[in-house]
Amino acid sequence: EGCPIYPTTVVGLVGELPDPARAGGLALRAGDVIALAGPFAPSLAGSELAKQRGELGAGLPGVDVGAHAAAAAFVRGAVREARVSAAHDVSDGGLACALAEMAIAGGMGAGCDLDAVVEARGASGETALFGEGPGGYLLAGPREELERLTADTEAQGVDLWLIGEAGGEEIELSAAEAEVSVSLGDATAAWTSLAARFE
Repeated sequence: EGCPIYPTTVVGLVGELPDPARAGGLALRAGDVIALAGPFAPSLAGSELAKQRGELGAGLPGVDVGAHAAAAAFVRGAVREARVSAAHDVSDGGLACALAEMAIAGGMGAGCDLDAVVEARGASGETALFGEGPGGYLLAGPREELERLTADTEAQGVDLWLIGEAGGEEIELSAAEAEVSVSLGDATAAWTSLAARFE
């Protein structure tokens, strides 16, 4: 429609799943603890927020392939061992959108505090919420399993933060100076309205 195609690399993969019953999912469940894993360093460069603001420019964050491979192997192992019930990559719209997708899928609100991510990555609150970049995974599951995973990450050299918990009817996020709160109903209505916009 007369618009440029953004330079996005797309890779398609096919693999064998040893046990489909342990495929994991996307949906949050009541009482799930939520964690962020991986070398994810949020940036507004090339992000959906930058696009919406008309601020897309040259340059994207760098990639440490070794760190990303280690994080992907760690998440894959956690899912296959049924240690987490849900896993979702952080992509378009950043962590806030990924969490909203998990909440909508489960019909379950969530509350998360991203201050540890802000501090570890030197990001602003807005960037922690809506920044994008490779290597970010949201994980959800029972508290005891997520706490055990936290211990495992140290040995495997993978970053992992426990950032919140599923429950209630609101999606609430805080990150330093930035806060976002939306009802699960409003988020679901906005999400399901997308298909109608393109008809």
